[in-house]
Amino acid sequence: MSIANRLLRGPSAVRARSLAALALLPFLSLVSPAEAQELPEPAQSAAAGARVFGDAGCVECHAVRGLGGQTATDLASLKRRSFYDLATALWNHLPEMADRLRRRRMEIHLSPREAGDLFAFLYSI
Repeated sequence: MSIANRLLRGPSAVRARSLAALALLPFLSLVSPAEAQELPEPAQSAAAGARVFGDAGCVECHAVRGLGGQTATDLASLKRRSFYDLATALWNHLPEMADRLRRRRMEIHLSPREAGDLFAFLYSI
């Protein structure tokens, strides 16, 4: 066994580490307490997205399985195979939808959280 291994193991090494830890205790009082970090928000919620769908007025024009407005596409009838298909459909639909909203004098402002929840809802349909 090498000298380094003998120093790092055995009763004298344990005693030395204990003394070193005790020697650091007075300095711990000089360190300010750590501030709690904000917890990350949970993943998007389809249930919260359903509420956004209603609260933002999407339901005035769009239906889901026949429930809701009749002036725009029933969102349950759209065939989506993936996240990217839904993102593409929304991206391509946005100019037409924005034009219709302007004509109806409606504005929709969603926070990033609300937009994520709405997307989760639409993906879950």
